[in-house]
Amino acid sequence: MRKQYPNANSIIVDVKPAAKNEFFVCELLDVYGYSSDEWTPLLWRMRVLEIGKPKDNHLEDFDAPNDGDIIFEFLYAVGSVSEGRIVGTWNPPKPSPTNGVLLWPKPLKYFVDCITSGTKAARGA
Repeated sequence: MRKQYPNANSIIVDVKPAAKNEFFVCELLDVYGYSSDEWTPLLWRMRVLEIGKPKDNHLEDFDAPNDGDIIFEFLYAVGSVSEGRIVGTWNPPKPSPTNGVLLWPKPLKYFVDCITSGTKAARGA
């Protein structure tokens, strides 16, 4: 991809980095965050570039279609913003039984609005 488009810049996410037999990469399009109470849930909007091919297809050498599916990933960082200052490490949490993102109604509404407005913008609405 880099050889064909030497000036193209994107953040590429290997969704399954530990998978030995499946190549699943996406382009990171948008990141939304909602800082509250020492943690920040994040929403990543990504475009699927390649999925399902063998892992021997390296990141340097694959075709990146512009019409891949849009998918979303929720995760969170241990960090927030307080009185205009960034606090915490902003690292992902340590593995635990509750690593799933818990969303209270206010942040959930914010993320639904982000998804809706991003989808409308992508359609040109």
